[in-house]
Amino acid sequence: MLILPQTITEYISTNLAQPYQLWNELTTYQADQAVLYKNYIYKCITNDNTGIEPSLNTGKWLLMGVDNAYAGIDLNSSTATQLDEGLTFIECTFSATGNDSLAFGRIYGTTLTVEQYDIGDVLLDSTDYPITGETAIDAFTNALEPTVDYITIRVTQATDGNAYFASMVCGKSEDIGATEYNVNIDIIDYSVKTTDTFGITTLQRRRSREVMECDIVSDSIDTQLHKRQIKAVLGTALMFIADPSTDSKYDSLIVLGYVDRYQMYIDNGVKSRARMKIMEVL
Repeated sequence: MLILPQTITEYISTNLAQPYQLWNELTTYQADQAVLYKNYIYKCITNDNTGIEPSLNTGKWLLMGVDNAYAGIDLNSSTATQLDEGLTFIECTFSATGNDSLAFGRIYGTTLTVEQYDIGDVLLDSTDYPITGETAIDAFTNALEPTVDYITIRVTQATDGNAYFASMVCGKSEDIGATEYNVNIDIIDYSVKTTDTFGITTLQRRRSREVMECDIVSDSIDTQLHKRQIKAVLGTALMFIADPSTDSKYDSLIVLGYVDRYQMYIDNGVKSRARMKIMEVL
């Protein structure tokens, strides 16, 4: 099992609309003006607002949500980066220095193109990944070039004119052990049934959540290492990916979530096992 933390915080460039100006501490804002601050949209709710950071709880700003272009790289966001009207593809360029893996959760369109460039703007690799079917898929590659400096991804629209990615994670993957058999995946439905005064029952559809439990096995000599790896990512959303080199039977397993429980036990002094519970990010 690989864990992949997020290193993308902004784009070098994108073809998606950027309708809001970056917040500037020297600018005086009036009520109803909106700005972009750390990829989130804030609306000013007072007049003569100068030098107050939007993220501070000061009563000066109202959080409106994550900007469309950045929704897919904000792993705590429940929204996706969507294709703008009038475009035929989504294109984003971001720094990838020192990273070895790129993963997508729920990507929809016709083709995903990943272009890798070095610091001299030389194209190192360009790969097209077909997106098949009528529903979003997950995708993962850990074949990033050692000298990659930045990556451009392109998602072309599907036949219905739509394209989006719900999550895109680029980082340096860490191996926490091999995934054993009998992976359990529960799907929790948060839909609610309500009955009115006339006895009519309706179902209010809500989101669902995946909960995955699996056993991870590794050499006992790596026990302390794996404990440190898990402690370092507690409370953090990240990609959990079956390692294609060791977990071949789970090569389609990708979950965007966080560690809810991690229990490690020593089997025989040679191997250690851990039972891990992963909660999907909603």
